[in-house]
Amino acid sequence: MNQQSQQGEFNLDISRTTAITCSSCGHNVFQHAFFLRKVSKFISPEGVDRLLPLDTMICAKCGNVNPEFNPLPEKFNDNE
Repeated sequence: MNQQSQQGEFNLDISRTTAITCSSCGHNVFQHAFFLRKVSKFISPEGVDRLLPLDTMICAKCGNVNPEFNPLPEKFNDNE
């Protein structure tokens, strides 16, 4: 895949971007992951129990979720 294909339809100079690294170990490779939340039928628009997937990225080396990737407000983060 050439650089133009990876950049999509717009012209982007990748050298002008900022690398993101893991806030825990400094690694720079991430994997797609989900937080899952259970939605009770009592608050679900459809009236049935549901799972709500929330996208995030985790460090491929240590599994850390950087704070800026956490879609949950701090008081709802059950992971800590």
